[in-house]
Amino acid sequence: MEKQNEDYREKKVQYENLKEQLEELDETDEEYNRFEKRHKALDLAAETICAISADMQSQMEKDFNKRISEIMEQVTAGKYEKVWADENLDIHVLEGGRRIPLYQLSRGTIEQVYLALRLAASELLCEERMPLILDDTFAYYDDFRLKNVLAFLADYPAQIIILTCCKREEGALTELGIPFHKICMG
Repeated sequence: MEKQNEDYREKKVQYENLKEQLEELDETDEEYNRFEKRHKALDLAAETICAISADMQSQMEKDFNKRISEIMEQVTAGKYEKVWADENLDIHVLEGGRRIPLYQLSRGTIEQVYLALRLAASELLCEERMPLILDDTFAYYDDFRLKNVLAFLADYPAQIIILTCCKREEGALTELGIPFHKICMG
């Protein structure tokens, strides 16, 4: 009888141990299920964010290229109908139905494209207009380009500061009747 009682106690201890192990497995299983659900939720969130990001990037690219084109059309007196930068920032212009890569344009036109690109980027990325500081930006512009861009900038809704070592800009502003304040340094 005593041997059976001892066997019974041993079996009871084994039973309790097995029961604890089973509970631990259940907890682990529940934890695994929670982890799996969270993992799936994070995957779905990441996919959604990527899709929204791609849509936003596509729209931003369209808006960016549209604005660059508008600026270039104005500063070139309509010579360039469209300008676009792709996702690698390779830039092309459309002139008379021909697609021309940026590197095939004159230095003056390239500088006009870069100005249009900077203006478009600042308009789309900044909530409020920042002052525009142009430091010898027009060095490669001929007189025609210079007058066109100054006429465009005269109506631009931001404070514009032109830094230059030449008197060309002052002469063009005077000729166009665009008011300006001249400050000479050194």
